[in-house]
This record gives sequence, C-alpha cells and structure tokens, in this order.
Amino acid sequence: MERKAKFDTVDVEAPSYRRSTFKIVHPFLDDPAQHLDFELDDKAILIRAKSGSAKGRQTIDLFGLMEPERAKERAKDFLFDSDVDHLQGPTRKKFLAASEELRSGSLTMKSPA
Repeated sequence: MERKAKFDTVDVEAPSYRRSTFKIVHPFLDDPAQHLDFELDDKAILIRAKSGSAKGRQTIDLFGLMEPERAKERAKDFLFDSDVDHLQGPTRKKFLAASEELRSGSLTMKSPA
C-alpha cells in the first residue's frame, strides 16, 4: 500500500469508479490472468507481463513482485499450500514437482529477461 500511495494508479477517472481505468491491474475490475503470467520454468518461478501488458508490467514494477523477498514469500506460500485437491492434470503435476523441488532446496528464483 505504501508504494501505491506514491503513484497515481488512475489512468482515466470517470464519473463512476467502475468505469475508471487504471495503470495497474485492479484486483476487482480486471482479470489478473489477462495481464500477469505466473509459470514454472525449470527450477524457477517466474512472473511476467502477459502478452506485453502495460498494466501487468506496471503492477510488477510498482509492487516489486520480482524482488527476491516477494518471490521468496510466493515460493513459501506455494510450498505450504496444502489445497491441491482442486488441481488437475498438468497443473497438478507441475505443482507437485515444484513443491518437491522447493522442499529439496533446488528451486531458485529468477527474473524474466
């Protein structure tokens, strides 16, 4: 929240809040999956702006989503998330493989090029 307070996130202010547009991914008005892509790549957890999304890039930069501490916290959450029953097929396999790599200490974080 501190970072957001120093940056004007409103792109176009409209008479109605819901009709306003924002420079970052809005958690209620935007679908994050259209702007942010989380993926496992070998031994890394990557987050990047999907299809060059300006909102995605601004969100990553503003909130420091690829800073080592944030990436580490995401990895911890990922590791300790015990609710895998809803995952199916390749997603479940990737989750279980990444969890095992995290437990073994062989998974590293890196920023996309």
